Amino acid sequence: MNPPSQLSLQTSARNCLAGRMVHIRCEGIYDEIELQLAGGDRIVCLITSDRALKLRLQAGAPAYALVNPSAVIVMTEQADAFRFSARNQLAGHVTQVQAGMENTEVTITLRGGNSLVALISNVSAGELQLTAGKPVRAIFKATSVVLGVAA
Repeated sequence: MNPPSQLSLQTSARNCLAGRMVHIRCEGIYDEIELQLAGGDRIVCLITSDRALKLRLQAGAPAYALVNPSAVIVMTEQADAFRFSARNQLAGHVTQVQAGMENTEVTITLRGGNSLVALISNVSAGELQLTAGKPVRAIFKATSVVLGVAA
C-alpha cells in the first residue's frame, strides 16, 4: 500500500519546534533546510530532494522540526578543544530533570522560550550534574530532524 502524498496527523514526537524556513539549498540528492525559531535559534535539517519537491518547500513558509529525544545530546561545557559534526547546537538551560528506571528526561529551555527534551542515561545525567538552571547545549544532527509542513 502506498502512503498518501500528504497526511494530516498528530504525532507522539516530544520535540516539535515551530519556525519558518529561511534557507533552502540543494545538495545533490539531499536538500538542506534551515528553520528559524522564535528567539532566533536556527535548526538545520536534511531531507531527500525528491521529498522536498513533493512538499513544495518555500523560504518564508512555516514549518516544524520534529526531533526524537533520544537523538539529543546534552553538553554542559563548550570547550574550544571540542568540535562536533552535528549541525544543530542550541544553547539553553535545564528547566526539569526527571529520572526514570534507566533513563533521565532533561527539559531544556532555549532562548526564545521553546523547550526541547533530551533522553539520556541516568549515569550520564549524574556525571553531568544536571539541575534546574544549569546552562547546557542541545546537540543533534541535521539528519535527525523530521521536517513537517502544513498539508
